[in-house]
Amino acid sequence: PLVRSFADIGKKHSDSTLLERNGLLASPQSAPGNLDNKITESRISAGSRENSTVDFSKVDMNFMKKIPPGAEASNVLVGEVDFLERPIIAFVRLAPAVLLTGLTEVPVPTRFLFLLLGPFGKGLQYHEIGRSIATLMTDEVFHDVAYKAKDRNDLLSGIDEFLDQVTVLPPGEWDPSIRIEPPKNVPSQEKRKMAAQPN
Repeated sequence: PLVRSFADIGKKHSDSTLLERNGLLASPQSAPGNLDNKITESRISAGSRENSTVDFSKVDMNFMKKIPPGAEASNVLVGEVDFLERPIIAFVRLAPAVLLTGLTEVPVPTRFLFLLLGPFGKGLQYHEIGRSIATLMTDEVFHDVAYKAKDRNDLLSGIDEFLDQVTVLPPGEWDPSIRIEPPKNVPSQEKRKMAAQPN
């Protein structure tokens, strides 16, 4: 998973002329599947809504072709700041999904944002939390939970369910002679999607 800090994004993405030229957000109609050289999108710039185009000459078309129509992105942002004494975290579900230029490698509308800001000195830990959230968002069942969650408890239940089912492998070299073979059949995800039944 790709996790970028605010330092990685840099000031170039907040420059007002770049925001005006590239657009801030777009409608889901600009989702992958439309692979013309330019597509029309709706954007908000300086408080007004106007039509613009996305220049696909700067987009990795090989990657874009592999993204199914209607795909949406999750952006995980972590960073260190000098004005906080303790970390703050936000998990945001956008309705509707919007195109946030400069955050994704290809112009895919963003549905989820995870933001973690904290005081200096724990950047590596924040990065690892970001990696964990990015991995969590790749899980089909948790993704469904995130779409349907009504409050924080729903998200926490989804995380707990994921942790109950996940298999963790240690880092480093594996000795092939003692390695456990993967299962012949992948377990059904349908059992995970069903709510736990009381005994």
